[in-house]
Amino acid sequence: FGGIYTGKIVEIRPNGVLIQLYPTMPPVLLPNSQLDRRKVIHTFY
Repeated sequence: FGGIYTGKIVEIRPNGVLIQLYPTMPPVLLPNSQLDRRKVIHTFY
């Protein structure tokens, strides 16, 4: 809870980002609601 991790963003989606934390780990969806306390919108969609 509230941790900070370094990862690689592999895809940006309207509802969040796919992030890979470790090279052997499959990407997981990180929802926009978990990126910041403020609302996050990807303007290029």
